[in-house]
Amino acid sequence: MAVADALKRAVEQAAGVDVGARVKVRNGLVAESALTSRAFGRVASYVIVAEGPALGAWRARVRARVVLGERAPVMAPGALNITGAPAAVEALNEALLRKGWEISSSTSAVRVLAGAALLSADDPRLAPMRGRRATVSARALSSAGETIWSSRAEAAALSDDRDEADARATALAARLLADDADKTLREALWDR
Repeated sequence: MAVADALKRAVEQAAGVDVGARVKVRNGLVAESALTSRAFGRVASYVIVAEGPALGAWRARVRARVVLGERAPVMAPGALNITGAPAAVEALNEALLRKGWEISSSTSAVRVLAGAALLSADDPRLAPMRGRRATVSARALSSAGETIWSSRAEAAALSDDRDEADARATALAARLLADDADKTLREALWDR
């Protein structure tokens, strides 16, 4: 994850970042807001210069060759109606809002069914920490009921509190799943 973050920052540094914001207001109050950022480029090659623990996290430093891409305006990709297991729905809602998707209860929105499963990953060597592993799966259905996207992601987290470990693992798996959903659904909905 640290290397992926370093590569993302390399593209942002080389290509610059377009930022867009969207705020949904209901009855004069902010109901939802989303901030999107997009860099237009890709990493052609990279070398890890340094990596290791730093301030309770893992840090990586890379030297990357970035190929710049075409710029396009930042825009919200569409509306999703996410239903299913509450933990998975909440985590996916948050992750996809950050990517610029609108979360809607409208029946005209693309319907996404989400589920989550949690497994104990406790290791006595890590006591008193609790390890939990989450699998979040989802599929998007067209208005005709056909599957236009389906995927799952797994992640693990540690905490001294089991509920917190569950929440962290589920949120991380949802973020991984949202990355795939964002890319695949943008393409699928563009073709429709």
